Amino acid sequence: MKLMFCIIFLILLGASFATWRTEPEIQSKVPVLYWMTDANPARTRQVQLFNEWMVRNGHVTAEGKPLFDLRLDVVNSRKIGIQAVSGMAGDIMDMGVPYAYPSGYLHDVTDSAKRLGFDMSKTYAGVEPILSADGRQYGFPCNGSVNLFWVNADAFRRVGMEPPPRFWDFATFERIGKEFVRRSNPPGKRRTVFFANGLIDWLGDCLMMNMERSLSLSSMNETCTRCTLDDERFARVLALLAKWVNEDHLFPSAADEATLSGGVDYQGMANVTGLNSLLNNGQIAMLNTGRWAMIRIRGFEKQANYTVSEPPCEEFRNSLLQARPAVIYEGSPHKDDLAPLFLAFLTSKEYNEDIVATADALPPCPEYTNSEEYLRPKHFKNEWGAAAVEADEARHYGVAPSFTPYANINMFATYRKEALDKVLLGMATPREAARVCAEKINRLFELKVRESPSLKAQYEKDLELQKRIDALRSEGKKVPLEWLKNPFHRAYYLYKGWAETSPNPGT
Repeated sequence: MKLMFCIIFLILLGASFATWRTEPEIQSKVPVLYWMTDANPARTRQVQLFNEWMVRNGHVTAEGKPLFDLRLDVVNSRKIGIQAVSGMAGDIMDMGVPYAYPSGYLHDVTDSAKRLGFDMSKTYAGVEPILSADGRQYGFPCNGSVNLFWVNADAFRRVGMEPPPRFWDFATFERIGKEFVRRSNPPGKRRTVFFANGLIDWLGDCLMMNMERSLSLSSMNETCTRCTLDDERFARVLALLAKWVNEDHLFPSAADEATLSGGVDYQGMANVTGLNSLLNNGQIAMLNTGRWAMIRIRGFEKQANYTVSEPPCEEFRNSLLQARPAVIYEGSPHKDDLAPLFLAFLTSKEYNEDIVATADALPPCPEYTNSEEYLRPKHFKNEWGAAAVEADEARHYGVAPSFTPYANINMFATYRKEALDKVLLGMATPREAARVCAEKINRLFELKVRESPSLKAQYEKDLELQKRIDALRSEGKKVPLEWLKNPFHRAYYLYKGWAETSPNPGT
């Protein structure tokens, strides 16, 4: 019996040694770093570009090879938070800073960014809230994106209409949409053509956010300490969207969408691939998306001609500016020496031109949106002029999403969608739905602050700051810009001339 146990032990020991020998870190003669990212096929090519960039820029070993081996981790990319908290995350991660910063596992790259040239001056000013926290930089964009309506111009011309203008208010949006739907669907038959994509997913929430912001309303106050959707302006947006679905049929209802072809993209996002197909064939004339939609559309045998229009806006012209940041894990043993090189690579000519050539949204460095390939891609004349609108929006009208450390931000969209659903189904008035939505979100603040004493201390400071802001506004005085923690309010206060941009020693 003892002999048997010894044999089994030796077999297991040998198997463990063999497994250990196959580990990438053992096989590689240089350090191995992991990039936790999505399963986009382009990532493999981008790793190769990075290796070539390291060699050209002298980041090499004595043998002239890249200083380290960057490998993809797409399996764990959907559970980055769990991996990071447990100490098992990759060295580089694709993640928005506001989501991860409160958990403490992001590495401050401010000094590395200045040394290696990937500081905030190299990208769009509007994405700063997505890349930094408390005045420190924690990431750099792999790409940027602005949610706009990409318009199938052929769908409009087939029914004797010109594509819509770049800028339009709510009334113009409704008028053009009703006329398009009327001309596109034979009377007395089931509607099969719609003005735009439906409102049931995250794209619908982006549109709702744009519209309420154009009415000078945000989901939160200036210090991101309270939900402010219990407001007539949010109720107006809910009522209008419900009218556009139920009465004017500009957007497909949930039942309509179920009859249209759907699908998932390489990130598993519901409907996106199918929506690209519906846009290209004209069943929906517009899709609220970014230039990245062209990745799929370029693969279709026949492609429509495209223009771009902004979301409908009233007083405050704005669009939703987003980014996919690369950040460095605080637990990485190479957080200061090797990992920052990848963020520096994101500013390179090679990487930015790859993003431009593949239509993967906006290149991280704005200067590359001035190139001929971006503005007038040689093989895609059907896109000429469209991408230029997105670049201009990112520079002048793009505003980042609003984040808060004091509540589960992921639930905001859930409760907003719930409010819209209730109005669509006639289960609540717009005003009642707005009130209940705000109440539910504000309970999220109460719950999270109650659970964290350290968070509560900072929360109470921000509540006092909010009182100071309110007092200045009630007196008609300007508010120091640095007091405004909500990206929307920063942009809106500057637009209205309510912000004091000079340093205020009293902050």
